[in-house]
Amino acid sequence: MVSTSHLHNKQLFLIEISAAKVRSEHRKLT
Repeated sequence: MVSTSHLHNKQLFLIEISAAKVRSEHRKLT
């Protein structure tokens, strides 16, 4: 139970990072 929630948090963390990267890239283009 703890490990699955930990993996879920890690997934959300990675999604946040990739979203931030996309935003910074978009900012550079504009």
